[in-house]
Amino acid sequence: MKNILYIALFFALCFGSKAQAQNNLIKTVNEELELLQGEAREKLDFLLYSTPPKLFIDDDGSIDYIWNQNRVVESVEVFGKSQFALLTDAAYAADFRSAKVLTLRLYNNEVFEVSEILFNYFEVLTYVIIQYESGSAKQTIVNQLSRLKQVEKFRNVTFLLDKINKGDDYDE
Repeated sequence: MKNILYIALFFALCFGSKAQAQNNLIKTVNEELELLQGEAREKLDFLLYSTPPKLFIDDDGSIDYIWNQNRVVESVEVFGKSQFALLTDAAYAADFRSAKVLTLRLYNNEVFEVSEILFNYFEVLTYVIIQYESGSAKQTIVNQLSRLKQVEKFRNVTFLLDKINKGDDYDE
């Protein structure tokens, strides 16, 4: 009887630590900024909050280049799950290839579902940031990102979460 208890305890510890390890792989934007030092922190801060050349895909499907002036796009922002499919549009492949940061924003009623196909054109991604409104969406996002993290292409990509309030927007 004790052996069964020890075996059950062993499996509980193994699976419990695995689930906790998956959550540790996915940090928030603020946690990542706190961990980074010097130039790495400045670069991420610039890519997120300053004015890098950016491709912006709004929730109505409009596509805008911001601060681009024929420079290489460093950041891609997609607002609304319905626009995620535009990431597979070959017309923007050159822009996606140079992007270091991809921000995907989910609205309150949207369920996070992505596959590696969405990232086919991205070659130098450093960060994928998922912005979400609903607190209940977090676990689904973590599960999906943990699966993506197992794919070779994403081994050097840092996935970050960013909980936002309804209507939050960056000042563009």
